[in-house]
Amino acid sequence: MEPGFFIEVAGAAIEHRAKLLAPFRKLWNRLQHGDVQIVVYGSGGVGKSTLGRFLASPTSIDAVSIDYKLSDLTEKYDAPSDLWGKLTIAPGQPEYRKDSFPPLHRKVTSGGARGIVHVVSYGMHAIPGREPLDKHTSWQPNDTHESFAARFAAKQRDAELDVLRELVSVLTTAEGPLWMVTVGTKQDLWWSQRHDVNEWYCGKQSAYRALVDEIAKKHGTEHFKHRFVSGALVYGNLRSPTGEVLFPTSAGYEQSIRAANLARIVEVITGLATTEREQ
Repeated sequence: MEPGFFIEVAGAAIEHRAKLLAPFRKLWNRLQHGDVQIVVYGSGGVGKSTLGRFLASPTSIDAVSIDYKLSDLTEKYDAPSDLWGKLTIAPGQPEYRKDSFPPLHRKVTSGGARGIVHVVSYGMHAIPGREPLDKHTSWQPNDTHESFAARFAAKQRDAELDVLRELVSVLTTAEGPLWMVTVGTKQDLWWSQRHDVNEWYCGKQSAYRALVDEIAKKHGTEHFKHRFVSGALVYGNLRSPTGEVLFPTSAGYEQSIRAANLARIVEVITGLATTEREQ
């Protein structure tokens, strides 16, 4: 059984993010001229681009903007020159996926990329555009912001599963070894529900975990590694395009918790990329 989806730490356990990231920076410094190729998948609005910016400069997390901007182009991020490699991120909105996903699929099936990151956010996806909520396709008569947000998040969790199902069809036909990391974003929004979140992605009855297990069954544990991690890449309420709060930050979510989980994201991805380079 893999570790759970998050780290719970006492408020005094971690005083400064820099102290926590220092050992990982030393690890990176051993990886000169990184050449590991990593492809990043996910639905629209989960935070893929934000993750790319964070991994390219993991000591500057507070400089990452909270504003959501729809990305309709494939993005590429080079990790700093002494790090592990390169990220390719495709837009995940359904209208772009038919064009943006196939090049990533080909990179994986051809052996050009053995590292896969799937970004999820428990359905708390940013909504692009400028239209008010009552113009959204998921809005129903007599909806409140709260009822809309709950139904919207449930629908988006299903969308996350759809992306993973597409990944299963790709990864079960690709040659190993492969590794995959599921990165849960927006931890500050779902922290009060964290045990439900853990069950959704990692539990014994989890549809998400069952799909990941299909890939592992095909390749075997020696040739397919998977890890769950999560964090808050930005900190703040998630609002509608017109400013209403849809998902507020959770009470009791401390910066020490945020720092520990962000460091774990770095540690896990760097560790798997390091292992790939040494094979």
